[in-house]
Amino acid sequence: MGIISTVMVVLTAVGLIFGALFGLIRGRNRSILRFSLILVSVLGAIFLREPLTNVVMNIEVEGAPLKDTLLAMFQQGDFALPQSILDLFFNLIKVVLGIVAYFIAFGVLRFITWVLVFPICKIFVKREEEKKGLFGALIGLGQGVIIVFAMLVPLNGLVMQVDKVASLKMQGEPIIEVPADIGLHDYIEGPLSKTFNAIGGWY
Repeated sequence: MGIISTVMVVLTAVGLIFGALFGLIRGRNRSILRFSLILVSVLGAIFLREPLTNVVMNIEVEGAPLKDTLLAMFQQGDFALPQSILDLFFNLIKVVLGIVAYFIAFGVLRFITWVLVFPICKIFVKREEEKKGLFGALIGLGQGVIIVFAMLVPLNGLVMQVDKVASLKMQGEPIIEVPADIGLHDYIEGPLSKTFNAIGGWY
């Protein structure tokens, strides 16, 4: 199993196991509360992704927006790339920045809802008189599924785009070299990547 496959399997298992474990500890009512706050964080990250990406792309570097600086860098002298390849790289950069912006927004919102919102809401959402740990674990597992979906489906999509770029050649040579032990293509053709793509390709 390549490095990418191992990392994705571990992250998936950690998300599901810890989701169920925290749900078991919290009980039903507070697990529902946390589940709701996670959904709010996901929606917030989706809403903030594009504005944050645009902010980064328009940051001025040496008096010019970052996007123009990047384009100029790939158009200089002997390093100049064909327009089709240039467009592909530029779009890939936007995808990477968009996913990074999404991850940052989701992480910040998860942290804020956990540190500030959840403790306040717990005052009003009391534990059930007879703690229903099993129901809490099931709801926590659902929360883990949402987190795995929200984090790993976009990451899977990014890996697929990198695989496409890695397959491109210029003058008979690959544009980028991907070490074999990374297992990039093997992961793309494996069951986990195909499952993520089938379930969340639209996302």
